[in-house]
Amino acid sequence: MTKGMRKDFQREIKLNFSRFLSITLIVVLGVAFFSGLRAAKPAMQASADKQYDSENLMDIRVAGTLGMTDKDVDALKKVDGVQDAEGTYEQDFLCDTGNSEAVTKVMSLNDGISLVRVSEGRFPQGYNECIADRSFLDATGYKIGDTVKLTTGTDEKVSKYLATDEFTIVGVGTTSMYMDSDRGSAAIGTGRINGFLIVPKQAFTMSCYTSVHITVKDAMALGCYSSDYTELISKVKDRINGIADRRCDIRYSEYKNETATYINDAKLKFEEEKDTAMGQLGDAYQQLLDAQAAIETGKADLASKKLEIQNAQDLINSNANTLVVSQSQIDSAKASLVDAEKKYKELESQVSDSAAEIERMQKELDDGKGSMSSDEYLQKSYNLIAAKATLQFYKTQLANTRNTIDNAKQQVAAAQTAVNNGGTALQDAQKKVNEAPAALEEAEKQIQDAQIELDRKNEEYEQAKQDLADELEAAQQKLEDSEDKILNVEKPTWYVLDRETIPSYTAYKSDTDGMGSIGSVFPVIFFLVAALVSLTTMTRMVEEQRTQIGTLKALGYTKSAIAAKYVLYALLATAIGSVLGVLLGESTIPLLTVNTYKLVYIGLHNTVVKPDVFDALLASLLAIICTTGATLAACYRVLSSSPALLMRPEAPKAGKRILLEKVGFIWKHLNFAQKAACRNLFRYKKRLFMTIAGVAGCMALLLVGFGLNDSIKSMTGNQFEKVWHFAGTAGINSEATRAEKRQSLAEVNTMNGVTEYLQTYRSMLYTDANGEEKTAYVIVPQDTSRMADYVNLSSRDGKNTYVMDDSGVIITEKLAKTLGVSVGDTVTFKTSETGTATEPVKVAGIVENYMYHYIYMTPNVYKQLFNETASLNTIFIKTDGTVDDETLSKQLMDLSAINSVTMNSTTEKQISSVMNSLLFIVVILIVAAGLLAFVVLYNLNNINITERRRELATLKVLGFYNKELAFYVYRENIVLTIFGVIFGIVLGIILHAYVMSTIETDYIMFGKEMTVFSYLASILLTVLFTAIVNFVMYFRLKKIDMVESLKSAE
Repeated sequence: MTKGMRKDFQREIKLNFSRFLSITLIVVLGVAFFSGLRAAKPAMQASADKQYDSENLMDIRVAGTLGMTDKDVDALKKVDGVQDAEGTYEQDFLCDTGNSEAVTKVMSLNDGISLVRVSEGRFPQGYNECIADRSFLDATGYKIGDTVKLTTGTDEKVSKYLATDEFTIVGVGTTSMYMDSDRGSAAIGTGRINGFLIVPKQAFTMSCYTSVHITVKDAMALGCYSSDYTELISKVKDRINGIADRRCDIRYSEYKNETATYINDAKLKFEEEKDTAMGQLGDAYQQLLDAQAAIETGKADLASKKLEIQNAQDLINSNANTLVVSQSQIDSAKASLVDAEKKYKELESQVSDSAAEIERMQKELDDGKGSMSSDEYLQKSYNLIAAKATLQFYKTQLANTRNTIDNAKQQVAAAQTAVNNGGTALQDAQKKVNEAPAALEEAEKQIQDAQIELDRKNEEYEQAKQDLADELEAAQQKLEDSEDKILNVEKPTWYVLDRETIPSYTAYKSDTDGMGSIGSVFPVIFFLVAALVSLTTMTRMVEEQRTQIGTLKALGYTKSAIAAKYVLYALLATAIGSVLGVLLGESTIPLLTVNTYKLVYIGLHNTVVKPDVFDALLASLLAIICTTGATLAACYRVLSSSPALLMRPEAPKAGKRILLEKVGFIWKHLNFAQKAACRNLFRYKKRLFMTIAGVAGCMALLLVGFGLNDSIKSMTGNQFEKVWHFAGTAGINSEATRAEKRQSLAEVNTMNGVTEYLQTYRSMLYTDANGEEKTAYVIVPQDTSRMADYVNLSSRDGKNTYVMDDSGVIITEKLAKTLGVSVGDTVTFKTSETGTATEPVKVAGIVENYMYHYIYMTPNVYKQLFNETASLNTIFIKTDGTVDDETLSKQLMDLSAINSVTMNSTTEKQISSVMNSLLFIVVILIVAAGLLAFVVLYNLNNINITERRRELATLKVLGFYNKELAFYVYRENIVLTIFGVIFGIVLGIILHAYVMSTIETDYIMFGKEMTVFSYLASILLTVLFTAIVNFVMYFRLKKIDMVESLKSAE
């Protein structure tokens, strides 16, 4: 470039700085959003990757159905590719908060893998100290320094799992295992985990680890979301699966040996406790018989006293001064004494026989103790207790008879004395009669008190007898069930899991993929608009300087030398805009994105924003191609003309009749200004299309931004209100007895707040069609006629409503799209990834659904496919809303046959929380669309005024006031804005549908509908931007110089 051209180039920038600035700004916007949005996904991934690396998060987790031992840990450490392995513990408990019980997951504090970050307080130093997460503290109201008490929520003791049930909170921490607010589900309490506690490993008393965490060699050097990382982990998982069978065999053998000892110990303990209980029952029975014997003794003493008193009274009545006692009465008393002595001998014989029988019964009970049933043992024990009690009764009777003999001897002696000494006997008799009432009353009271005590002891004995029978039966049944369960346990299985099984990990990955999809779609739109503005701006610039270009050509400048000025002008503006755009975009948008997602992923502490050189260069290159390409295209058309033609001003476009003029009844009612506006619109067709395209593009971007918000919010609303018509689900424990299941279902049916329920079978299946395989939940209702009351079995457009029958299966829309099937096609199923596929079955219907994949089939179809009956393991529950979901969950979890509860309201809140994080992207889009709209409209209006300076100056000369002149231009802008809005709505609908289909994941389908508010907001914002630009342009119109503008250009 010559010196003169350089000076001309510099002067051109100064004179047309607003044009230079408009190109720079549009490039800044385009490059900033291109590089920023595309850098957001890598920044999110790098931030999470640094977080995982800083805590040494496990790469692989191995869990066994019979637990994991130290030998398993050692074996895993020897697997090729394993960096380290560490056993971990975890168990769910209930924590009393005063008003309710919070479900708490207690995890072990690991030494080197899956570490914990403490944000407040300190790490535990004693076995009874713990770290709590913020979710736990918020749910329970506890704080650092408080002591929490745990229970199992079942009849098991905490000591089975932990050394203590009380822990002192000494710190608050987070772990990458639970990076978001979702803590998962549990089989106790409400079914949803409220938070976690982390305790030292020595606090656990469990004999086996619940899982083993593993890190992989060289994995930390790879991005955890990269394909290389996935491939590396997959190879190590295959090697671990290679040793799984051998380790499971070893563990199974160890388990058998451990359980044999455990069973024997349990049986011995049961027998000891049974003997102790029977001894206590025997003592109680003996006390009962003693009380009975005491009453009998009391009655005998009372009768004896009455006899003495009667004899004394008879003596007094017969003669007060002369005592005559018949010798025959004395002989009679002696005869009674002989009978009593005879009875005494008989009782002695019965005591001897009873003692021998008791010895025989005791030996029989001892010999058959191990082989008897609980009922048989109880009956024989009762017989033995009765025999012992009878023996004791005989002994008591023997003692009483001895007393009777002694009393009779005393009475004979007394009678003989009375004969020998009548006066003294009479006095003694009178004394006995006088003392008789008090003595008899005291004796009768003692008998009554003894009877009351006997009745009480008898009642206690019968209750104790029944309680013992129930306890022994329950203990016997529990022992037998435990023995059966232990002896019939299947060979253990290893589950080799990677990070994909961590819910927060997969959710974050899904969010990064959504961000990546947005980053691959919207920058294209920005660059298209930028290219449009650049083409318009540079075309106008070249056309304005056609006379100068003609002069330069006449002076001998080559086409390339002349074009270089304009290309360099565009290139410089683009270069400056690219540098500023890259700095602004890659430093701001990724940072804002990561910080916004931190509000959702509360465990994410790191922010990594790395400059992406490739995207920066790509954005700059695309910007340069757009602007310089537009400039070269404009230069080519002008430079192809001769110098003489170029040095003459371009003839103004001739006015033509427009189509509207042929519509007489409309055209006649338009005034001059309106007619002029209509003609000008079609007179400058390039400006017409450019303005409409610019307004339409901005309108479309705004509509997509608001529509994205609508789709995100409507997804959960549609799923939980339109598709699902139930309040939640409850899982039925497969180990519960049939009686327990019936009892629990009966209680559900009468539970407050529950209106009805439907029994179903739910499980995970692998679905295959057209070479695609996806996992999906299969739902098999017990009563297929009621399924439509719980799930909407209609297509999304509402045209087709399906009824479950045996002709095929009904699948959800997203699953059908993923597999590439439609109604009438066939699919196959597998129960496991490596299982055998079923026979093909017809797709009888495709229904609306927005989250996960579901397959609905009848019990007959299920049995036909899998050769087994679908066992009912889940109930769908409807409620009337009178009882809050948390209370209802707690009531359901208290039932013996229910092991999990998931309420839709809880799930909806969790999903909405994650989906709301995408609303930050909506804000970015709306702001970007607003800025882009303002720049585009300003630039197009600026060009419009520049092109028509002579025309507008002429109108001012003819007497138009500034406001009249402004409205002369505004009318055209208003019409163009209206058409731009109309086309923008159409473009926005198409673009919104494309964007939503792009950001959808495999298991989520967004709605395509947009609310009236979104349309109105987009239109109003577009009109607002247009009004602002028109207001700014008003001052430009006021500055038009009539004299300068009317000067001849020749």
